[in-house]
Amino acid sequence: MLDFLNKLYTEALEKKMKIDSKRCTVQMKLEENKRYIEKLLQEDESGVDLFSPRKQNKKLQKTIVSLEEDQKKLQVKLEELNLQLSESEFRLSEFEQAIQEAKEKETHIDQIQNQYESSNVLDQIEDVAYLERIIHKLELCKKIIDVDTNRCKLELDTLTKVIRDQADRGKNGCD
Repeated sequence: MLDFLNKLYTEALEKKMKIDSKRCTVQMKLEENKRYIEKLLQEDESGVDLFSPRKQNKKLQKTIVSLEEDQKKLQVKLEELNLQLSESEFRLSEFEQAIQEAKEKETHIDQIQNQYESSNVLDQIEDVAYLERIIHKLELCKKIIDVDTNRCKLELDTLTKVIRDQADRGKNGCD
């Protein structure tokens, strides 16, 4: 289970890095456009053209308007990427928490198993550890169901089979 969580974490981290890269590219384009618009506005000096007999540079003004529209589109794209980035960071923190909980539970289970040495007690401890692992997998499935429903279904099917096998062993042991 830890391997699966680590794999999901790595994939989420890669996705976050791609989003961050796109965000940086959009930010650079925004800044570039802003500087270019400012340069064109200085060249245009439309206030002087109003009082002069020469024609205003229509092409320059169209370019400025076009760049301002591009600027608005880039700003919207930047906001979308920022939102995706924050969602990705939230998902990463959830994975970090799930991985930490999984490690703690595995450590707890290992500690319980190491405390007892007699075979009778060990059997009971193994049963408790077995049940704790099942509970742990169920809790983990609840957390990953939104992220990877197919993997969650597979885990639940596996758990169902394992529980049925254990129940059959218990029935055969009682006979």
